[in-house]
Amino acid sequence: MDEVLTAAALERELQALVQFVYLMPCGVLKIDSQGAVGMINPKAVQLLAPHCLPLHDGASLLQALSPELHAGWLSQPDALGPLGEPQRVQLGASPEAASQVTLQLRLVRTDADSSLLTLEDVSLLVEQERRIRRQELRLGAVLQHVQGYAVLPLDPLGRLSEWNPSISRLLLQPAETVGMPLDTLLGWDRSLGDEAAAVPSFGEVVAHVRRGGWHRFEGPALRADGVPVWVDGVLTPVVEPSGETSGYVAVLRDATEHHADTVRLQQEALTDTLTALPNRRALEQRMRVLMARGSSQAWCVALADIDHFKRVNDAWGHEVGDHVLRAVAQCLAESVRPQDMVARLGGEEFVLLLDDVQPQDAMAVVERIRQRLVDAHIVPAVDAGGVTASFGVACWREGLDADSLLREADRGTYAAKSAGRNTVCLGLVQGTVMEAAA
Repeated sequence: MDEVLTAAALERELQALVQFVYLMPCGVLKIDSQGAVGMINPKAVQLLAPHCLPLHDGASLLQALSPELHAGWLSQPDALGPLGEPQRVQLGASPEAASQVTLQLRLVRTDADSSLLTLEDVSLLVEQERRIRRQELRLGAVLQHVQGYAVLPLDPLGRLSEWNPSISRLLLQPAETVGMPLDTLLGWDRSLGDEAAAVPSFGEVVAHVRRGGWHRFEGPALRADGVPVWVDGVLTPVVEPSGETSGYVAVLRDATEHHADTVRLQQEALTDTLTALPNRRALEQRMRVLMARGSSQAWCVALADIDHFKRVNDAWGHEVGDHVLRAVAQCLAESVRPQDMVARLGGEEFVLLLDDVQPQDAMAVVERIRQRLVDAHIVPAVDAGGVTASFGVACWREGLDADSLLREADRGTYAAKSAGRNTVCLGLVQGTVMEAAA
């Protein structure tokens, strides 16, 4: 009785297995040792029938589908398990074919008398791989030929994970730099001179990316040969379907010329075109910086007005007048320290900004500058002794803005001219001469 039950159970299991094979989403053929097809499921028929293949002759079918698998099947009659590597074959590639399909074949010998051939339709996978390959080729062409840009794939720690030709063109970095941190690639961990303050770091940029999803940055960088460049870049994360950030991509643009043009335009906007001195806008910027510093360090301004300049213009013309302005500007600029500033307000007026000068010392400092202008003997001038100027001095105090301070100095200049010109006077506060110790 037990033997009958066991046989019945085995029969049921066999039927269930056959049913499973018939319903499998991939094609399955059982081929005996003589090459005859002992079983073929509906999916295999669906895949193979449109292509007029010998479905009942396993050996011929193998030969038609994959000569390599057929050769392995013939040459290894005693081998069990997989016979060779999986093979991909394309059916229906000819123009007259009704349909095309790409199959992945696997051949397994289960015992001495039978082998199983599985056929999996990988047409969609192959098309996806082709699309990815086309994208890679297009991207490769861009990276091979794009000028002025570099694309840097980075790992989560900011190290170069993959090299491409654009990196070499922009930064002159070879393929051996794979694994190098971005900070090192761009020279951010080295001295960049006066522009070091503009240098970001990878950690700072990533912090912005985490807050905003991406981040644009710019700053100086060093090529591999030490030549400085200015880069404008965008850093974006590579986010996996799980939400994990597996790396970053930095796209850099060579903005060296654009940055130089910007600096030049900014400099021009702050420079007097005739004398090449800073203009009033630049002076006011510097004054705001010093005022923001507070009273911890004293500073003063002196307004210089060239004496009888209108007579110079009237007597010799504006071209000569311009020559005098340039000569006075040069003399004043050469008379101050590096931390000081000489600016042209307009016309024949100049301002000397004297940093770290106590009010009680300001008059003596400006007097030396006035005398140096006299000693320069700039001609032509109304007087035989050369061009002179009248100076008004004002020292900054808490509560004064730039305009108020310049008005005080201007009142000092007016007092100097009233006193006979070519002299130095302190500015007036509410109609009274400002005390030197104020």
